[in-house]
Amino acid sequence: MFSLAIVLAVSGWLITQSGFQSVQNIRQIERLPVSSIGAALAGEVKLNAQVKPAEQLLTSEKFQQQSVYYRCRYEEEETDSDGDTYWDTKFIHTKAVNFYLEDATGKILVNVESMADDSLDFSLPISDQQTHGATRHTEWRIEPDDSVFVLGSLLEIAGTAQISFIEPGQYLPIISKFSEAEEKSDIGISVILMISGGISLIALSAFCLTSGLAIHRIIAFLIILSGFVFVPLTHLGVSMLNDDIVSGLARLIAQSSSALKKINQQLKPYAHPINDFAQLEKTTAMLDDDLPVSLRQIIDEMQVNQAYAEAAYHKQLENFPNNLIAWFYSVPEPQLVNSLSFSQQQALANRLAAYQQATTTGLLPVAVITAGLLFCLGLSWLGFRLIRLKRHIENIPTSKSSGLVFGLAEIKGRIEKVLDKPPLKSPLTHSQCYWYHYIVEEKQQSGKDTKWVTIENRKDYAPFFCKDAYGEVKVMPANAEVISHHKKVETRGRYRYTEKLLKLADKVYVLGHAKIDRDSGDTLVIRGAKKERPFLITNLTEKAVMMRKANGGMISLTIAFSALMFASLFYLGVNGSFSPADYLLAAFLAPVYMSLMVLVLHYNDLVFLKQRAARNLSNINVSLQKRADLIPNLEKVVKKYLVHEKDLLQLVTRLRTRFSTQIEDLDATASQLENEQKILGKIIAKAEDYPELKAAKLNVKLMNKLIDLENEIALMREGYNDAVNYYNTRIATIPDVFFARAFGFQPMTLFHYEARRFSRVEVNWNK
Repeated sequence: MFSLAIVLAVSGWLITQSGFQSVQNIRQIERLPVSSIGAALAGEVKLNAQVKPAEQLLTSEKFQQQSVYYRCRYEEEETDSDGDTYWDTKFIHTKAVNFYLEDATGKILVNVESMADDSLDFSLPISDQQTHGATRHTEWRIEPDDSVFVLGSLLEIAGTAQISFIEPGQYLPIISKFSEAEEKSDIGISVILMISGGISLIALSAFCLTSGLAIHRIIAFLIILSGFVFVPLTHLGVSMLNDDIVSGLARLIAQSSSALKKINQQLKPYAHPINDFAQLEKTTAMLDDDLPVSLRQIIDEMQVNQAYAEAAYHKQLENFPNNLIAWFYSVPEPQLVNSLSFSQQQALANRLAAYQQATTTGLLPVAVITAGLLFCLGLSWLGFRLIRLKRHIENIPTSKSSGLVFGLAEIKGRIEKVLDKPPLKSPLTHSQCYWYHYIVEEKQQSGKDTKWVTIENRKDYAPFFCKDAYGEVKVMPANAEVISHHKKVETRGRYRYTEKLLKLADKVYVLGHAKIDRDSGDTLVIRGAKKERPFLITNLTEKAVMMRKANGGMISLTIAFSALMFASLFYLGVNGSFSPADYLLAAFLAPVYMSLMVLVLHYNDLVFLKQRAARNLSNINVSLQKRADLIPNLEKVVKKYLVHEKDLLQLVTRLRTRFSTQIEDLDATASQLENEQKILGKIIAKAEDYPELKAAKLNVKLMNKLIDLENEIALMREGYNDAVNYYNTRIATIPDVFFARAFGFQPMTLFHYEARRFSRVEVNWNK
C-alpha cells in the first residue's frame, strides 16, 4: 500500500502540474490580442487569417481534394460478443505542407511540416465522410482560402518571419477552424479534467497511506486527506499568483520592448528612434502627412494591441487576492491608454468590451457538475453508513457475559453448543456449524464472453452460546451480518460452489441487541430483527472488522470528495474562472469538507448514544404498562380462590392502585418500584401458602408473567444506566464536549433503585 500511495501521489502531482501549465496557457491566451499579420510581434501570437498555398498542395487520400493538411481515418464495422455493432479504426493517415496566412496587412509563412503529429492541435470539423456498407472513411482538411485561428510563436529565420510551433513559450500550439472562445472552452475542460484527476489520485494516495498504516480513526484519515489535497491546490494557487504578477509583468515589459523595436524599424526612414509610447504619439502626429496610410494603420494597431495587453493584465489583477499581491509588488497602474488617440481609445474599448474569459460550455460541464454532486451525496451517505457500524464498534464497550446489560451491546467469546439445539451440517464440506452461507454458480456462455450465474443462494443458522471466562450468552444469528474467514470455494465442471461458515469453538465478536430470553424470563440473549441494526457476528478480531468497515467508509468518502472536486472545478470553469483565487478556494474545500464530516460524525455519535439511553427508558415504560394491564387479572383470580384471605387481597389491591405505568420522575418512580417489589414479594410468599391458589394454572401463569416483567424491568434498568453512563462520559470529554454545548446535549439522569430478581413459581402438575 505504501508503494501504491507513492505512485498515486507522484502521478497525481505530475498531472496537476500539467494542468497548471495549461491554466497558465489559457490565461496567456486571454492576455494576447488577436493581431493582424502586419502588426504581429515576435513571440507568442494570435492570428485570424486566410490560408494561401506556399508550395505544392496535397491531394487528400480518399476524397481527392486539394489541401495543405488532411487527416484521413478508415473504419470497419465490427460486432462484439453481445451482438452490438461498433466502428473499429483500422488506420489514420495525416499529412501537411507549409502554407501562408494572409490578411490585408500582409502574409506570413506557417511552418507545419515537422508538426503534423499530435504535438500540434489541428482542431477541425469533419470535411467529408462516406459510409459504404461496413466501411467508413472520414476526412478533416485545411484547404486554400479557409479562415483559421492560429496560436503559435512568431520568429525570424534568415530575415524571413514565420510562425513556428516548436519554440518554447507559454502557449498551446493550435491551428483551428473554430473560434478562439470554442478553443478556450475545450482547453478549459481538459484543464479541469487534468487537475481534478490529479487531485483525485492524490486523494486516493491519502487513502492508501492511511490503510497501509492501519489507521481506522476517521478523523485521522480526514486530516491526512485534507493535507494531501490542500498542499497541491495551495501550491497551484500561489504559483499562479506569482506568475500572474511577476511573469505577467515581465512578459508585458518584453512585449512593449518588442513593439517599440518593430515600430522603430518601420519608422526608420522617417524619424529618429523613440523610447516609449508617449513619444511615439508625438512623433506620429508630427509625421502624419508623411507616413503611408498602411504604415500608420499598423502602428495604430500595435499601440492598441499593447494597450489591450496592459489592460488585460490589470483586469486579471482586479480580484482578491491578486489585487493584494499586486499592491505588495507595487505593480504600476496602466499608462498606455492615456497616450492613445480618441480613435485608438475607442478601438481599445471595443476590444475590452468583447473580452471573454475562458469558460467551459456545453452539456458536458453541466452533466459533470450534476453527476459529481449526486456521486458526492450518494457515496458520502454510503461512507457514513459503513463508518456508522465502525463507530458503533468503537462506542459500545465490550461486556462480560455476566455483566451483559439490556440494549445494544458487544461481547467476545467462543462458540459453544446449546444443549437442546444441535448444530447444522454445511452443504459443501459437511462441517458442523452454527451458520453457513452456500452459493452455487453456473458458468454460462454469452457470445464470446462467459460469466458466472448464481443458481442457488441460501443461508441457515442455529442458536449458540458465546462463552467467555465469566459465563455464556445465547446468540440467535437470524438477520445478522456475518463475516467469516472460513471460506471454501470448489469448482466442478461448469459449476462453482462457495461456502462460508461459523464453526464450533470459533472465537467470535458479537455486536447486537441484548433482549430478554423468552424461555427463562430473567436472562438476556442477543438477537435482532430485520430492521434492527447493527447486528454483527464475526470470527475476525474486533480491530480487523473495524479496519474493514473503516476502509470501506474511507474509500467511499475519498471518491465522494473527488466527485465534489470535479463538480466544484467544473462549476468554476462554467463561470469563466481560472484565477488563482479559485484554486485557493478549492484548496480550502478540503478542510471544510473534513470539518463538516467530523461535525456530522460526532453529532451522529451523540444522537445515537442519547437515543440508545432513551430507547432503553422507553422499553421500561412499555414493561410498566404491561404490568399495569396484568394486575387487574391477577386480582380477579385471587378474589375467586381466596375470598377469606383479606391480607392477600389488600396487597393485590394496593399493587393495582399504586402501580407505575409511566416514568415521569426517575427518583419518584424508583421509590415506588422499591415499594412495589416488597408488595410483590409478599404476594408470592402468600401464594406459596395456599395450595388452591397454586393449583390454579391461570394464577400461576399470571404470577410468572408478572415476575418476568419485574425481572425485565430490572435488566432494562441496568441497560439504561449503562447507556446513560457512557453518554454522560462522552459529552463531558474533548472534543464531544464542544459539540454537546453547541447543540444543547444535556446530561441524563441515572435510574437508581434496589432492583430484585424473582424466581418463577414452580408447580408440578403431575402430582
